[in-house]
Amino acid sequence: MKKISTLVAMVFSAQLINAQVVLNKANVPAIGTVIINYDANVPSPAFVFSKSGTNNNWDFTKVTAQPGQDDTINYVAPSTVPGGSNFPTADIVAYENGDKFFNFLKLETTGEYSLGLYGDVAGINKNYTIVFPRPVMFLPFPISASTKYKGSALVNKKVSGADAGVPVDSVWLWVKNYANVEVIASGNIIIPSGTFPAILARNITTTVDSSMAKFLGNWFFPRPPSTKTDSTFKWYTQESVEAYAHVIYKDGAVTDVTYHKTLIPTGLLDTKQNASHLICFPNPAREVINFDIDNESLSKITLISASGKEVAVSLSSKVDLNGFEPGIYLARVVLKNGQVRLSTFVKN
Repeated sequence: MKKISTLVAMVFSAQLINAQVVLNKANVPAIGTVIINYDANVPSPAFVFSKSGTNNNWDFTKVTAQPGQDDTINYVAPSTVPGGSNFPTADIVAYENGDKFFNFLKLETTGEYSLGLYGDVAGINKNYTIVFPRPVMFLPFPISASTKYKGSALVNKKVSGADAGVPVDSVWLWVKNYANVEVIASGNIIIPSGTFPAILARNITTTVDSSMAKFLGNWFFPRPPSTKTDSTFKWYTQESVEAYAHVIYKDGAVTDVTYHKTLIPTGLLDTKQNASHLICFPNPAREVINFDIDNESLSKITLISASGKEVAVSLSSKVDLNGFEPGIYLARVVLKNGQVRLSTFVKN
């Protein structure tokens, strides 16, 4: 019996190592899914990993996560977030808590395409809509060991000088991203929840950033074009097109390491009420959670636990979480005009 068990284990291990990861449209998380990742920020000692070969073992359990620094990624319906009406053909929005804008995506058999952006795209505390002239490929399908892709996206927007906070008539923002994506290695990714066959994709992004200003009827260059090249490494498993881990390099140094913690499927956290989504911060939260809403517009906030139990009602956009059990919470925000907005957060 021991020999048979050993043989089965050897066969399973061989299949695990050599299993092929092939992802397509069917692997996009459903609307209402919440994915939580451990965040190690810049680990010390540094996380060193192989970038080539076919039998790698990438062990993220050796990377120490930062307490209270989890990353939360939401998959929501476009109609439930601000700006959704500007993208009537979008299928889904995926965004990380803390993002200042939403990326509206269209799902096709050939890939996941970005239709445009809504929010504080320019970083000047003003929301704008950016509709791309043609959809930009966000991810190609299928994603497999042979995936290679090159593409570009342009953000081109004119805003008033008052909005930009500068003493000119208007400002023309111009940012172009060039992406070079290639799967460069395969093997197994080891995370706290288990070991999974994985492929490693490298995305080299070159950003050309510039702007012009108009003053007294004349355009001039207040900021000449600048170029920056960053690299992001993402590990994909057969579970989802949402990467199970990533490492970001900026200016040649590691600036962020995250790896998969848990996935909350559709259910309590979906948006069947067709309510708009509301940003909250910090997320995860420990002592307080803030909702991005003016108190003068707020009627009440009802907090609901993952079990469906109402645990608190607040009349303020800043909610004290002392005494709350750690876990996932849904916030139902009712405005004085009768509108309802939803938000999810993690209490550590």
